[in-house]
Amino acid sequence: LDAITPTSPEAARQTHAIHAQAFQTAGLESAFSRVIGLVVQPGVEFGNQNVIFYDRTKASDLAATLSTLPSLIFEAHSTDYQGERPLRELVEDGFAVLKVGPELTFKLREALYALDLIASDLVPGYGERPLYHAME
Repeated sequence: LDAITPTSPEAARQTHAIHAQAFQTAGLESAFSRVIGLVVQPGVEFGNQNVIFYDRTKASDLAATLSTLPSLIFEAHSTDYQGERPLRELVEDGFAVLKVGPELTFKLREALYALDLIASDLVPGYGERPLYHAME
């Protein structure tokens, strides 16, 4: 994994328009009026061996598209492992929701398992790691 192309402005606008039409066809215009975001690819990704960091110059056309989509924010796909500066720049550029996946999920699972182990040792009647046994 060496590079990834950000979502094109045209694709973002088309995705919004297609969904608006689908909601209208289903008689759900009022529900669509409450949509606040659109998931896009700002040019960030990670693989088993590397991370492609946010480059705001490559995503500038996409970020500028927000001005044509009133009342929306972008949700940036695959922002795991980005670091403080790229995450700050993503938010500054309008990617207000930062989607994380495996790293956060893994850390949450490990923290919950640790609490499960502690409770097994300290709380009478808790049982022998019930969370761990239920999940695994």
